Amino acid sequence: MKWVYRILVMLLGAAILSAAVLSSRGSFQRVGAAGRDAKTSASALWRTCLSRRPRRDRTLVDRCVRVRGTLLHVWQKHDDEGTLQEVHLLLAAHFRLYVVKVLPPFPAKLSIGHEVTAVGPLLHPHPEHFGIHEVEAFSLSAAAR
Repeated sequence: MKWVYRILVMLLGAAILSAAVLSSRGSFQRVGAAGRDAKTSASALWRTCLSRRPRRDRTLVDRCVRVRGTLLHVWQKHDDEGTLQEVHLLLAAHFRLYVVKVLPPFPAKLSIGHEVTAVGPLLHPHPEHFGIHEVEAFSLSAAAR
């Protein structure tokens, strides 16, 4: 019976270690106005963030951020005819969770575990859950790992 407990402890430790590695991947970067950081193409990111207005029904936290993280979950909302209306993504990036609201045109296919990069304003979601912020993706890119 002792060996069962040892195996369970080792499995629990492996799960905790895996969760820590998964959540440490990715990055969160605040993007400033054009010209502040030419090396990382901040001016192009800033123009992307200024291309649309942020949602008015949410509290704006930061006008422009870039979040790169691992896709954990995809929510899709369809209307009565089956047309896709909304897509939200849950990303783990640098020890935090972010909800990314995807704007049309919607991506054809996103798979769990893919690396996703979203650029846009950072907002407080409504209702706020566990301090998870929302990024309204004015630009979205995904790559397989």
